[in-house]
Amino acid sequence: MGLKGDKMKRGKELFTEENQEAWAAPSLRNVSGHLMEERKAAIKLEDGSLVKGKINILAEPAHEHHDFFLKHSEDRGAYYGRISDIFTKGKNPFIVLFDAVVEGQADRVLIINKNKILWVSPED
Repeated sequence: MGLKGDKMKRGKELFTEENQEAWAAPSLRNVSGHLMEERKAAIKLEDGSLVKGKINILAEPAHEHHDFFLKHSEDRGAYYGRISDIFTKGKNPFIVLFDAVVEGQADRVLIINKNKILWVSPED
C-alpha cells in the first residue's frame, strides 16, 4: 500500500468505536461518523428574517492534507475554532443551521447562503 493508501486507512480507523476515546472532549460529539461541536447562534438575513439555531463549527476543515481531512483531537488547528472563522475564512458558500427556529417552526434544518446574511450573533 502506498503513502496515500496508508493515510486513507488511518482515516477510516479514526471513526471506529474503539477509537472514541481519542475524541474525548466535553463539547465534541461523534454523530454518524462526523465530528460535531455545536455553537448556538442568531442570524439576521437580508430579507429581515431572524433565525436561531446551532452551527457545527467542525463542518468545514480549515485546511486539507492530501485529500485526507485532519480530524485528530491533538490537531484542533485543522478546524475553525469560532463561528466567525467559518464566515470570514471558510470557503463553503453555505452554512447549515440545525435545531433552528424560524417563523415559529422549531427543529428545522436550514442551508443558508452566506451572501444573504447581514449579521451573526453567537449565543454561547
